[in-house]
Amino acid sequence: MTNHLYIHVPFCLQKCGYCAFYSVVDRDDAVLDRYVEALLGELELRELGGGRWQTVYFGGGTPSLLGIDRVARLLDKIAPPVDAEVTLEANPETVTEELLLGLREAGVNRLSLGVQSFADDDLRYLGRVHDGHRARRALELAMQIFARVSIDFIYGLPGQTVAGWLDQLEQAVSLGTEHLSAYELTFEPGTPLGNQLGETPDRTDFFFATHERLGELGLEGYEVSNFARSAAARSRHNLATWAYLPYLGLGPGAHSFSGPGVGAERRWNAPDLPAYLRGGETRQIPHATESLTTEQQLLERLLLGLRTSMGVATAELPLSDESFCSRLTIAVERGLLRHEREFVKPTLQGMGLADGLADQLVG
Repeated sequence: MTNHLYIHVPFCLQKCGYCAFYSVVDRDDAVLDRYVEALLGELELRELGGGRWQTVYFGGGTPSLLGIDRVARLLDKIAPPVDAEVTLEANPETVTEELLLGLREAGVNRLSLGVQSFADDDLRYLGRVHDGHRARRALELAMQIFARVSIDFIYGLPGQTVAGWLDQLEQAVSLGTEHLSAYELTFEPGTPLGNQLGETPDRTDFFFATHERLGELGLEGYEVSNFARSAAARSRHNLATWAYLPYLGLGPGAHSFSGPGVGAERRWNAPDLPAYLRGGETRQIPHATESLTTEQQLLERLLLGLRTSMGVATAELPLSDESFCSRLTIAVERGLLRHEREFVKPTLQGMGLADGLADQLVG
């Protein structure tokens, strides 16, 4: 059964030069209303009722641009149980006390705030609308209203030093955040930044320094880019994705996964807002599907699991395959993996090499 729901909200105030996610800047109330209707139409098309969702995640884009009433309408239809984790992403420039109180009343219980930096020069370079003061104020306000708040940061900007980056982290932790996501700035093909700068440089020093300093400050690195003050503060929605559990994605560009095993399938909606709006009305959402082979599933399980401190259960691995076991042993001897009870877990070095390590293990 699918218990995890992702809702893509593709609207932004402006496009950031580094962002490769599907988003648009043209919107008005009529478009937003049509979009909510299309989301409800897709949910109905999937014939999935309410009350079953363990996690609901509004991602984007800038989901806070939907406003209180539209989020409330969606959550009323989705009807997650009272103990579900309901996360909504917001950018500082959209945050007001009225909005946050209304979202909490609508059923959102975890806010993910796209701070990215407290430094005004960094924010201008990234093309963000807010400044450092607005980011701090939004974070302080969010923590007054929500018991669970996460903040996103980006490191590795051209000219940025490790010392300057660690100062950013220390400022964030000093404000009391329980969860922080630290993403490496990547120059994605097709984005303005990618077209301008080309290949992403190696920033291994930032990765290790981030995990070391946040660990000293009390935030455990439980995934390559995610840090939490306690197990309870971790993102339950993302944990489900990394555990290779099934999930449903709604909206243009959103992906869904049926879960591993025989007949495993990935589905993704076309990244086309006008087509999605029409499809929501006609109950014919344009999409594509892919059937996953056993080898693909193993690779994906390792790609996801070795990004996390939890690793992968040995029961999920082909330990009857002598070649696989040989490659696994080599990775352990190199200090990239370790056996712990019934799990294979990455060391910090292995976590930093998770993608390449997964490829090596599958052969």
